[in-house]
Amino acid sequence: MSNISGIKVELIELTEKKQQEIDKLLEKTQQQRDAIINDDIDNLLAITDLKQDIIDYIDKINEKFKESYVKAQKSPEFEEIKHYLQEKTKQIISVTDVIKTLEADNQRILKEKMKAVKKQIRDLKKSRKGISAYFQNMPESIYIDQKN
Repeated sequence: MSNISGIKVELIELTEKKQQEIDKLLEKTQQQRDAIINDDIDNLLAITDLKQDIIDYIDKINEKFKESYVKAQKSPEFEEIKHYLQEKTKQIISVTDVIKTLEADNQRILKEKMKAVKKQIRDLKKSRKGISAYFQNMPESIYIDQKN
């Protein structure tokens, strides 16, 4: 196997690994949505951590891919895999577009929930003020003598 053949195999393997990791990222983004909808903060935080790990791994794959891609481009054999890499890249981009849409939707839902919580806090503060004002106007103590 020539050096370029090894690089071609590596490019294909890295592209497939990236596709797998992007699919995992999509799955975790969908799980985030469920956690947000169900107010499951602990699960949301855990999923967010897992997503960050996946993103870090994808970054490493991208670095390795770039190195191999630059080496492979210099070879006439590169044309053999160029079309495959372009098609895989289109698939990856398609999934990342879905992820971006889901992320935006998740953020919107989360903001709506936070807005509702803030309103509840404001209402609670108003209620406390009203109760405090009510009790401030009451005499400190009233004793009624029941003796006849």
